[in-house]
Amino acid sequence: MAVPEVPKYGAVQVDRAFPIPVLDRVMVSLDPGAHRRVIESVLLPEQFGRFAIKGATGSTADGYGSVGLACRNTLVEFFHAAAPVLPGVTGGLCFSFQTAGSIGRARELLERDPEFSACYELICRAAPRETDLRPWYHLLRPDFGAHSPFTVFLGEVTPEYLAVLGVPRRPDGTLRRAAYLDAALGSPPAPEHRLRDITGVTVRLRPRRATVLAATLTTLGYAMESVRGQRILYGPAFELRIVVDDSAPEGVLSITVALTEPPLIGTAFRFGDTSRLEIAPDGRSAVWTFTPLAGVAAGTKT
Repeated sequence: MAVPEVPKYGAVQVDRAFPIPVLDRVMVSLDPGAHRRVIESVLLPEQFGRFAIKGATGSTADGYGSVGLACRNTLVEFFHAAAPVLPGVTGGLCFSFQTAGSIGRARELLERDPEFSACYELICRAAPRETDLRPWYHLLRPDFGAHSPFTVFLGEVTPEYLAVLGVPRRPDGTLRRAAYLDAALGSPPAPEHRLRDITGVTVRLRPRRATVLAATLTTLGYAMESVRGQRILYGPAFELRIVVDDSAPEGVLSITVALTEPPLIGTAFRFGDTSRLEIAPDGRSAVWTFTPLAGVAAGTKT
């Protein structure tokens, strides 16, 4: 099938001094069986990465909490199908800006074209043992259409939040992502944790949503090429492949992660019937594949 052209706002002249957003997090909703296998895994926290379960209700295995599996600078967050990151959303990507003030510039670039639509919000939270709300981070969410099962967040943390975490910026004003993640999780990775960082993601989207995603990232400095019906976007140490499809469930198809070394035992690990982690023959990377859930928009061709 023909891939729709990127709309004009995707071709805005980008100031190359403008900081490009970097991948921060991949969000995936899992069916109950896969979610339980991830939460109960001994291998993942022992050999792969820092493990964080939050928002669980009831017992750990039966709860609907999200599960975070951390690399050095990036994070994979798994959600139970009954408790997605947002209602009706089965997958998404979170990008972050590393220099203060970047999100304002990003909004200016993206809003040059009236066809672009996004929701902006300043998220406020109370610090531990405090009741007063402080600005925590800026959040920009492009509009992917009604009932979209896929979403993207563009974020920038505030100086107030960094002060609470005790994370200083570099002399040039940029944020050291590893220090931020270490502080947010409460510890650095252990020597036995093999996840280095997410280097690639493949998603499947309807034509319009593929266009919105590609246009958003190219406007913000990503390079793009079309190969055999796929759009491939290149960012800082990261490659995003968009498979355009009119009917199959949308969502995250795979995540590629660089490894520091191969695991001690095994080359393939299955988490239920819809999730599989496979180590590359050279042991330097792994690919985690998923079967996207059929969300409310699975049959929508918007």
